[in-house]
Amino acid sequence: MAARTAVIVDGYSTGNFLPPAFRRLGADVVHVRSSADLMPSMAPPDLDRYRADLACPAAAAIPGVVAALAAHDPVAVVAGAESGVPLADALGER
Repeated sequence: MAARTAVIVDGYSTGNFLPPAFRRLGADVVHVRSSADLMPSMAPPDLDRYRADLACPAAAAIPGVVAALAAHDPVAVVAGAESGVPLADALGER
């Protein structure tokens, strides 16, 4: 059976606790950034804990990110920080 995959949008600060929690549930994780670069004002995500790291800095990038995520067949999309809520909602709807 293939591992389940969860998507974490902006896994900054306390969002760093999410990858190990998903791993305990048997799920791999993919990180999606809502900006082109990591946000320097927040504790960065430990990208070694993620299967992939994607950037979605604008609404126009959503279709491409959705296509990339489809290859991972995600079962959940969650925001790791407040900055990721709008994008997590948009990706979750798709």
